[in-house]
Amino acid sequence: MTTETSSKPKTPRRHDLDALRAIAMIMGIVLHATYSFYDPYWGITDVSQLPALGQLFSSIHGWRMPLFFMMSGFFTMMLWRKRGAFALLKHRYRRVFLPFVVSVFVFIPLTILARVDITRFTNPAPVETAVPAVTLWTEARDGNITGMEGFINEGIDVNAADPDNGNTAVMLASFNGHAEAVDWLVAQGADVNAVNNDGLTALNGTISLGRANTVDRLLVAGAALPDPDEAHPITLSGNDVRAFASSYGVGASIVNMTLGKVSVSGVLSEFGDPAIAQQNAILQIVNVVNESIFLYHLWFLWQLCLLVLVFVGIMWVLGKINLPHLPRWMVMSPVNVLWLIPLTMIPQSFMTAYGPDLSGTIIPDFDVLVYYFIFFNFGAYYFTLDDRRGDVSRGWWIMLPVAIFILFPVGYAERKASFEATGDASLWSAFLIVTYAWFMVLGLTGLFRVLFSGESRVMRYLSDASYWLYLAHLPLVIVLQRVVSEWQLPALVKFTLIIAFTTVVLLAMYDLFVRYTFIGTFLNGPRKRPERVRKNTPTTPAPAAEGAD
Repeated sequence: MTTETSSKPKTPRRHDLDALRAIAMIMGIVLHATYSFYDPYWGITDVSQLPALGQLFSSIHGWRMPLFFMMSGFFTMMLWRKRGAFALLKHRYRRVFLPFVVSVFVFIPLTILARVDITRFTNPAPVETAVPAVTLWTEARDGNITGMEGFINEGIDVNAADPDNGNTAVMLASFNGHAEAVDWLVAQGADVNAVNNDGLTALNGTISLGRANTVDRLLVAGAALPDPDEAHPITLSGNDVRAFASSYGVGASIVNMTLGKVSVSGVLSEFGDPAIAQQNAILQIVNVVNESIFLYHLWFLWQLCLLVLVFVGIMWVLGKINLPHLPRWMVMSPVNVLWLIPLTMIPQSFMTAYGPDLSGTIIPDFDVLVYYFIFFNFGAYYFTLDDRRGDVSRGWWIMLPVAIFILFPVGYAERKASFEATGDASLWSAFLIVTYAWFMVLGLTGLFRVLFSGESRVMRYLSDASYWLYLAHLPLVIVLQRVVSEWQLPALVKFTLIIAFTTVVLLAMYDLFVRYTFIGTFLNGPRKRPERVRKNTPTTPAPAAEGAD
């Protein structure tokens, strides 16, 4: 490969894309701040619920990550053209992969720590309750056979369900790994195939938690193997398992769950589970570990690293063969949506979320990766066409209102209706979702070209700081959600406070402890304090995470 720097003029800086990327990255704070106000599975349930914030989440999620990947492709091609494959890989290793690795060991533990014992703070037990403090279900949770025997002798049905969540005694004993208690309950006539309020059986929940000793006892007692037509409980992500364990008062660590699922996989294989029996032992371990490790918000950096490797491989192949290029008008005119939308509908049709599904594991879902690669590849090709006039987004003033006021509300309603009716998203909803994504991506590109085509010190600063805000915001957002969850204030007020406080605190930390320190150098390259910069000496800081430095 050649860098082609000698025959081409210097590429002008795209201040508009720097600004757009900075704002989109900061929008991650907005997205995560919405969860406690509408999502019952987040683990923090604010007393002031506002379902409209769930729609706000979807409206942003539908375009934000596609936009990131399109711009990532743009700047990746820029680096490859200017410096070549080796320099591109070196840059991405230093500015993306290494920050990802460090953040995995810094911000993911902080995020997990912020979520510890959340229910104790957000859902305190009522002072007065009709159910005694000690019940059949608390004794089952603790594995106390003598205590359970006393309740059953008093006439309580062994299959009675906890009124709060529908869990039976055998479920709670199984979830907490009390094998002897499970055997005793089965001997008393416990139904091992009963279903709780969340649709879980004792076996499915126990598999998710990695309790190999009680999985074996349940299967011997006649528990039905997981439904082969549904997602296998062993693949439930570590994040979801922790939320599930917390909601039922089950103590479980990610390490024990991961190691336990390896043993569970072996037990299921012995009992002929079709989803497990077809895998060899190594593949079972890989799958279990992959699904147990959740990357939280850092998945973007990991998938970007994967796509850069794919990009370099494709460019190497293209260097060996001579393929015709797409005509400029197919990419730079509004005609582009006529092929971009059908192409993007292919992976979207395999997803159930509004927009791309969340794939936060080490081995990402193939359809999600393909979905993002379409946007990434479009951005890379877009760079080669040198769009100085803004041709690709010249209809932005039509695209944005159509997307916001027509495509999103109709697509959101259609996706919800089709999912409730069939358990899957319809082809029509996939069309509306991807059309919304492309209209927003291209429309915002045009809008920011109009607003931020010139240099702005404020937007440059935010462009630098946004990488730090992206990496560090989630633990702080979770802590703030816990703090305000019981405040008797309107949801919008608390939502705004969380966003404002998180942004201000992290910007202050960036200016004081990151920008001019080794951390800032690690993330964005070296920066000099303004008073140390010579007069009339221009400075061009690199865009956060994707800079061409």
